Amino acid sequence: MNAAVSGFLRYIVGALVAVLDHFGGEHVRRKRMHFITVSFIMCCMFGIFYIYFYDLVIEYNSWIRALTLLAFGTTGCLFLQLLLITAEMFPTGIRNIASAHINVCGRLGNVFGPMVFSYKFGFAGSGYLILAVICLLDVVIFHIFIPETKNQPLPQEMPGKKRKNQNREQQKELMTIPEEP
Repeated sequence: MNAAVSGFLRYIVGALVAVLDHFGGEHVRRKRMHFITVSFIMCCMFGIFYIYFYDLVIEYNSWIRALTLLAFGTTGCLFLQLLLITAEMFPTGIRNIASAHINVCGRLGNVFGPMVFSYKFGFAGSGYLILAVICLLDVVIFHIFIPETKNQPLPQEMPGKKRKNQNREQQKELMTIPEEP
């Protein structure tokens, strides 16, 4: 049942994000969608942490399941957003390398993510707290360092390429020995 619900949620959330991205115009940008999706996942993780920390698991068992499924359903569209931002941010020469890097990091998260729950840090729900803090760091770092890419022209060349060509011309001028008559 959980697999069916999580698959349905991934489909619904993905379709909702696609519709918002297409019809949202200037109000729905890539950074805003990233902020909303990761913040939603972060709220789900903090909610589950709260339930475990205050030992309300029996009373709120259905809430834990619902928050887990909602966070899982939202995570699927997050990976698509990151791949889209990567495709829009980098020039063709390194676009595939950047996409491969995102896939490798995602796979590392798949390997190490479950390990967060195997370690006990002295209080209940510590794994969910760690995931919520990682989400918080993701939101902050993403918004500081990643530029908005929606409706921006795709970069055609590598950064700094013009400077290299200018430096080569200057070096040629320095290396050329003038001929004496």
